[in-house]
Amino acid sequence: MELITAIEQSATLVKSRARLSAPPRLALILGSGLGALAEKVRVDAKIAYHDLPGFAAPSVSGHKGELLVGDLNGKKVLVFSGRMHFYEGHEPIRCTLPVRLAARLGAGVMVLTSAVGGINKSYRAGDSVLI
Repeated sequence: MELITAIEQSATLVKSRARLSAPPRLALILGSGLGALAEKVRVDAKIAYHDLPGFAAPSVSGHKGELLVGDLNGKKVLVFSGRMHFYEGHEPIRCTLPVRLAARLGAGVMVLTSAVGGINKSYRAGDSVLI
């Protein structure tokens, strides 16, 4: 499927299911370390990645493979719970679909989380590290 078509179809699906009247202010792409943050979202819509054109379900533990649209601390957010990885066999362009979809939906800020740094034994799951 052509990238632009996939993004447009996904944006249309998200807007209709979440009844977006204004763009989300923030997009989060959660890795396995902060997957529990998704539980704090007041969810307006939950969409499995396999329902979004071009998206693929991640196979990494702790990556649910769903998009949540809702409110987090009073802010409209997109929360991509899990992501697709190149090392899972996904082509790089597919791995960028959450970023492109968030931009298409008007999110002005994006935060990506990752288990990077996880080999440092002084770190615990959920510690924040600026890279």
